[in-house]
Amino acid sequence: MGSRRGDILHAVRPLFPVLLFVLAVGGCPSGDDDFASGDDDGAGDDDTTDHHPDVPVDPDSWELIGVLDMDDAYGAVEWAAIRDGFLVTQHHRWSLADATHELQEWSGWPDGDHEQGVTCQDGPRLYFLAGGGNGLFAPWADYHWELADLDQQAWLEGGPHDYPIHAPGIARDEGRCILAGGNAGGGFTPTGAVQEFVLGDEVWDYHPPVPMEVQFPYVALVDGTLMVAGGGREAVPEDTEFTSYGVAEDDVYLLDLDGPSPAWVAGPPLPRPLMYGSAIGRDGRFVVFGGITNGSLLEGGLRSEIWSWAPGEDDWREDGGFPIEAFSHHLLHHDGEVYLVVVQAGDNKLYRWLR
Repeated sequence: MGSRRGDILHAVRPLFPVLLFVLAVGGCPSGDDDFASGDDDGAGDDDTTDHHPDVPVDPDSWELIGVLDMDDAYGAVEWAAIRDGFLVTQHHRWSLADATHELQEWSGWPDGDHEQGVTCQDGPRLYFLAGGGNGLFAPWADYHWELADLDQQAWLEGGPHDYPIHAPGIARDEGRCILAGGNAGGGFTPTGAVQEFVLGDEVWDYHPPVPMEVQFPYVALVDGTLMVAGGGREAVPEDTEFTSYGVAEDDVYLLDLDGPSPAWVAGPPLPRPLMYGSAIGRDGRFVVFGGITNGSLLEGGLRSEIWSWAPGEDDWREDGGFPIEAFSHHLLHHDGEVYLVVVQAGDNKLYRWLR
């Protein structure tokens, strides 16, 4: 029986991302993501009454800066960056103070694709690292990185990347951009590779691989220590619960990048198996935001909690949650502030964390 379950799982896995996207964007029958706009002033502007009762949301810890108005011709938020007091995406920018919108004209086009990739910013230069095509309309493996100039609103020439992956986690801190994990094949081939993009030289360096092979992990840096947590591994026949992107894990591994002999050590496990969320290093703590866990997305699989941990502590502590249940999102850590872009069809919102 276990072998047959595994055969069925491998046969239908290619359909899972599509099904999860439909459920996440289309919403639940009861309208889980139906939240009114307005400032988070405690007056009930954000209606959270329909969220799953076992998934806490925390609107009081967030300021709703505003709804992200978009031109119909440029309606996707595929990536986001912060520059000169504005949230910037391709063809758009919004004030971080009040979400005032400006439409921008961009020139050029990327040399390839960056689907399921990540970005790393160095002043006006925004690097698109990892990702590639979908394997149908464009080659899956993209052996170079892309580059955009946020001041010129232009795509520039990128450079080579000899180990292309999709769906890694990324740590950004003190001029470093480090990718960990990801999907190294056109189907489901998780990797433990750790790749550093050296900003000044625009070249790649490599670190010891993580002791687990996962995609969509949580990755962050604190004082030169790299954390890789959670992520989705490949399913085996014995697994009874999983996500659309693999079986979510709760393992946490740490690597002192500046130590004399860097070696991975285990940290306290996450409070539950998690993947497909965000992570940052802030005030000496590793902080993980949201994500999904094993089981049904409609029955508590979509998570909204925020957890943090500092080296030397025994366990993770809960630090509130997202202002709403948010599947697709961008999290940006800039000048000590944390901004959240909730990406929902026709209803994108910008928040600032008040903690």
